[in-house]
Amino acid sequence: MIYKLIMATKTEKKQPRCLLLVESPNKIKTFQQILPDNFIVQASVGHITKIADTGKYNLGIDVENDFKASYKIMDGKSDIVKKLKEQVKLADIVYVYSDGDREGEAIAYHLVEQLKIPKYKCRRATSHEITKKAVLNA
Repeated sequence: MIYKLIMATKTEKKQPRCLLLVESPNKIKTFQQILPDNFIVQASVGHITKIADTGKYNLGIDVENDFKASYKIMDGKSDIVKKLKEQVKLADIVYVYSDGDREGEAIAYHLVEQLKIPKYKCRRATSHEITKKAVLNA
């Protein structure tokens, strides 16, 4: 009997802690209903960064260095960014889920960059609708 208990414990696979980052807090409840219990869903509440007023002519772009853009955290977003960074540290896998438009892609890119999500734990997901089939396929 004890042997069976030990073997059952050894063969059970631990579910990874997954974090799903979405743009809108209005989507959280829907995603939580669709996804398994090992998922935590958090929202960035839209954009978290904007182009900084730095560089030549305060354009936020380094015209002398391949036009590299300089970004800063938007006013009022530092608490959200701090909370999301803490969640990223706790997660085994982070899914950055965005709408399939350019704005969604920009938000996703800035989340990955600003939250410093390691490549080994970052996954991208996108869909044009929030249905069970679309979410699970993404």
